[in-house]
Amino acid sequence: MLFRNKMVLAAMVGSMTLMAGVASSSTRYPRLQLYEVNALQDGGFEVIGRAGDGGRQYWCIAALHARLKLGAKNNERLYLARGIGDSVTKSGHRGISFTIHPDNAVKASGGGAFTASIRAVGANLTVNHANSFCNTGEGRDYDFGR
Repeated sequence: MLFRNKMVLAAMVGSMTLMAGVASSSTRYPRLQLYEVNALQDGGFEVIGRAGDGGRQYWCIAALHARLKLGAKNNERLYLARGIGDSVTKSGHRGISFTIHPDNAVKASGGGAFTASIRAVGANLTVNHANSFCNTGEGRDYDFGR
């Protein structure tokens, strides 16, 4: 299992692409049904979702991105900066914005800790806690059984 996870993580790290027409970089996580993560100008990032996605999927992808791309430590907090809505980086899609460097407005929003909300700005989890949503509990890490 450890070897498989290292291979998956290596594939994720090696899958960087640059979005045409957007002034931000985009990262695709292939084993996660081609989820896309786009950098935002404020230092945060947006996870582009798929129909039917819930908090577990969004927070998992956000944690992987924070660890692999941004170098966040497991005990750092990951904040929901903008709840589910029309994507700000990819027209015609839905997305959620996250950050590991929240401004005072996000911190003051009172979204609360220990919740995988996709609507409450300020909701936050440690990177490690959010990363735990990547494990389905059925031996299928990183694919949500789809």
